[in-house]
Amino acid sequence: MKPLNTNFQPFPVIRTKRLLMRAITMQDVDACFRHRSDPDLYKFLIRPPATSIAEAEEFIHRVLTAQHTGDGIHWGLELPERPGYMIGNIGIWQIYKSDYRGVLGYMMDKEYHGKGYMSEALTEVMKYGFDSIGLHSLKADVTYGNLPSMNLLERHGFTQEAHFKEDCFKDGKFLDTVVYGLINPNQKVERFL
Repeated sequence: MKPLNTNFQPFPVIRTKRLLMRAITMQDVDACFRHRSDPDLYKFLIRPPATSIAEAEEFIHRVLTAQHTGDGIHWGLELPERPGYMIGNIGIWQIYKSDYRGVLGYMMDKEYHGKGYMSEALTEVMKYGFDSIGLHSLKADVTYGNLPSMNLLERHGFTQEAHFKEDCFKDGKFLDTVVYGLINPNQKVERFL
């Protein structure tokens, strides 16, 4: 296998039919805090919602560090008619270079749910991960019961690879998680059985 291309400089801006997918910067701290502090958006996430702007700053710092080191890449999602207003984000937040595998993460303002924006963005992230980075596979960890996320992944060809029973604890109860995966359909590699 040839080495992964994890040089994200200059940042790969992507334009879709309805979205501008651009770099996240510290100017997005208010949007990140809006997303990360919304209890409805965190209903299916393991960690609790953010309680301070410092937590949003830390998220952006982690995103920028991962991009600098080639360990991950995240896009801010923006509508062309609302320049500068980040409605969500999506990315390959962790890249396991030795395994050629990336881990997806995404989040969007509630008012934009159900309009196909995340599906549009995920299509582009999959293309970028497979074609530009050279990943062999992508995965996403989803709390069981998060049907919108599970359906999104399944519509894009991801299949359930694992179901972990009561493997995390949140708000006084144990939750199941599901791992979804997708192997690069364009990559031919020798497999050992």
